[in-house]
Amino acid sequence: MKKIKDDLRKYFVNHPSIIYQYYQTKDSIDKQTFECILRSSSNLLINDTYLESLWNLCQPDHNGITYQTFLQHFAPLPRNECQLLNYITRICHTVKQNWQNLKNDFFMLDRHGRLFITIDQAINLIRNYAFPLNDKQQYELVLLFSPKKNGQFHYFDFMQYFTNQSTSQTSVYSRSTHTIQSKQLWTSLPVTIDCILNRIRSNCISNYGSVYRMFNKFDKDRQNYLTKYQFNQLLEKFHIRLKEDDELYHIMSEIDKNQDGLISYNELYDSLITNALQI
Repeated sequence: MKKIKDDLRKYFVNHPSIIYQYYQTKDSIDKQTFECILRSSSNLLINDTYLESLWNLCQPDHNGITYQTFLQHFAPLPRNECQLLNYITRICHTVKQNWQNLKNDFFMLDRHGRLFITIDQAINLIRNYAFPLNDKQQYELVLLFSPKKNGQFHYFDFMQYFTNQSTSQTSVYSRSTHTIQSKQLWTSLPVTIDCILNRIRSNCISNYGSVYRMFNKFDKDRQNYLTKYQFNQLLEKFHIRLKEDDELYHIMSEIDKNQDGLISYNELYDSLITNALQI
């Protein structure tokens, strides 16, 4: 049985989504679901005797076993990561059901683009949207997205857990697939427009603290927009160097939604934050 358990661990550590697709809003896994996860999902041949032994190993009660217990036995992860997967799975349906409203609320509380709100504000939103968590679990969840434990809830990191990270192969132009040909010193990998925007966002926070401060740094004439020259200065500040004008055009076009050749604060904010969170 040790061999089977080891094989299950190897499989589920690399495929955690297989586990939590069965665990949406319930607090426990019953025996039938347990059998389905182990046999159908893992494609391992497990006879009834081994299955019964594995079930009893988890010490089920009348409700079955908790998702966290399953992870501890078959996908051992650091405690915080295990706890995070547990909570993310439980609230996934609620978050996606209220996706646009949640985005709007986060952004209304963070118009300067700092990518965080206060823990109290986060807990109020969690309660307003009736996340299926008790008070203690709500607090534990927001602390998991407060890396410095300084009262800040990093909502952008939180929302990214629910976004669609896959990129489909398509001939249609997309910021996630269009490749910039100019080589960059900070990576040897192909660079897409998404990569460029991600670099701007991360460097913006680490260097200026918010999108608003970064925008004002390059909007030296206080005209409430960035010209092509000013935007290129911003790119160069973050070591993003483009050899061809059409590359700058493609990046600006992704941000400049009204196509007036200028980038407003709202356009930059939306491109770096709002449009980066999609499901």
